Amino acid sequence: SRVMPTKSVLSVDEVDGPKRFELAYNVTLCSSIFSRTRVITFYPRYQIVNLLSGGLVVAQECALRSETHIPSQSWVPFHWENSSFPSKIRLKFDEQENTHENKWSSGCIYLDKIGITALRMPLTNKSKPLIIQAETRLATKRQDCAIMVV
Repeated sequence: SRVMPTKSVLSVDEVDGPKRFELAYNVTLCSSIFSRTRVITFYPRYQIVNLLSGGLVVAQECALRSETHIPSQSWVPFHWENSSFPSKIRLKFDEQENTHENKWSSGCIYLDKIGITALRMPLTNKSKPLIIQAETRLATKRQDCAIMVV
């Protein structure tokens, strides 16, 4: 059959460790004299995109000390720090990294549920928190992942 799935997912657990790497892969059929050849391309399953004007920090719920920094207007791949923890993430603003305050978002983004999540983001300088919306969606064929959080 010449019909191949667009993107599929596999999980790889760290040997003697808690980390889980979830990857998406795409199988493409070659043309012409290579028609029996298939090219397999691997991508991170999750990409976290930061469209805000400042940097963000993302971490898995219950593993907030293992943070990943996302500069403004960029993206990073995301993998689970501990496979036994829930499949959800929390965010905070990057400028809070040098303060003694640990102001993570009130609420989490569930990466296994497609949809829009509103998060309350505490600020260090202002009395009112900022409310942001994060969308968890399936990636398009051209995006190098399976699920994007924007």
